[in-house]
Amino acid sequence: MNGILLLNKPKNCSSYHLVAKAKKILNQKKIGHAGTLDPLASGLLILLIGKGTRISEFIMSFKKTYTFDIHLGLLSDTGDFEGNILKKEPSPMIDPNSLMDKLCHFKGHQKQIAPKFSALKHKGKPSYYYARKGIEIPEKVRNIEISEIELIAINENIISLKATCSSGTYVRTLGQDIANSLNTVGVVDNIMRQAVGPFELVKALDLVDQESLIHQFLLPLDVPFFDMDALTLGHDESIKYKNGVCINLDRAKQKNVRVYGSNDEFIGVGHINKFNTLEVIKNLF
Repeated sequence: MNGILLLNKPKNCSSYHLVAKAKKILNQKKIGHAGTLDPLASGLLILLIGKGTRISEFIMSFKKTYTFDIHLGLLSDTGDFEGNILKKEPSPMIDPNSLMDKLCHFKGHQKQIAPKFSALKHKGKPSYYYARKGIEIPEKVRNIEISEIELIAINENIISLKATCSSGTYVRTLGQDIANSLNTVGVVDNIMRQAVGPFELVKALDLVDQESLIHQFLLPLDVPFFDMDALTLGHDESIKYKNGVCINLDRAKQKNVRVYGSNDEFIGVGHINKFNTLEVIKNLF
């Protein structure tokens, strides 16, 4: 069994739990996910089944869209309500126009310091391992991009936002940085992943509980690459491609393509170089 399964991860549930549940229902050992969600976060979790695990890096590189709340005037050690509240202070009055101006400054390329409570590795162990023990480790700085950021609502000290960002962006940190720009502190809550590239939460399953339902909603592996042109190879060429051999083409344009075998089976992603040669980027065999 090979494919992509879109799940709606509930709050207070780990990504690992849903992967384990899917393995049991589908009786499949080879299932992974394309980007974890914190236990307190909810929304779109993409499971990759069988050969789908080979395209995880492509899906994880897609931009992601989140909605989330910032509770102004609160500070926690994790950036959300899973941790300990370290500080409470009166939150400032928020002027919507002023807030919109502040949010505009968060759009574009920037550097972000990853939270101490994260899964980023340091000497083979996740950062949260050291944070829980009170051990200081070097800060990890990541290059990120915020493509869009939108104000949804202001309710007393709670700001509701929607943001589209690059892979590797920490919404908890973004929320804290926005709060700091308003001269206060903030705790992020109700993080919900709405989309990953072409995949949307509205098309995800609420629960992994019926095998027949999962089969019905299993997506083919070429879906993430529909923005690329399709290239269908002949029988002999398909064998060469599967063996990682470059293939010479006639009068082809230089570009990335999704590659199909002679039986119309999706077999991978390739790049046509300036010499009209098809190079293998990802082989599913």
